[in-house]
Formats: sequence, structure tokens, C-alpha cells
Amino acid sequence: MSTRDLIDAIAAGSYTDAEDAFANVMNQKVGDAIDDMQVAVAKSMFQTEEEVEIVDADAEVEVEDSIDADVEAEPQEEENV
Repeated sequence: MSTRDLIDAIAAGSYTDAEDAFANVMNQKVGDAIDDMQVAVAKSMFQTEEEVEIVDADAEVEVEDSIDADVEAEPQEEENV
């Protein structure tokens, strides 16, 4: 069943058929997402850490150079004379 079947079932007032169509559409989408994830994991399984690029479509994170961040994060102590 497709999204069109879902819409047609709702329009016809056949809520049992609409429920079945919705379940089928969601199962298909979840299955497709799992298949995509399996492919991504399989491609990166035997790569070293430097070769692996992790992509998260929902998050945008800027990573600062850890050496610069450590230097800036440490407060400098003043000498008491």
C-alpha cells in the first residue's frame, strides 16, 4: 500500500483500511531507513578512525582545535611579588 492508498481510505471513511495502509507505509519507511543504516555501517566497518566520517543530518556541530581550546581554557596565574 502507498500513501495514496492511505489518503483514499481516509477520504472514503474506511478507517480500518486507513489504519492498515498507515501501518504499511510506516513499516516501509522504517525498513528503508534500516537498510540505509546497514549500508552505511557496512561501508565504514573496516576503516580506521581517520577514514570514518560520521554524518548526522540533524545536528550541526563545530569542533575547535583541541590544542587551541586547551590553551584558551586555562586561566593564567599571576605571580604575587
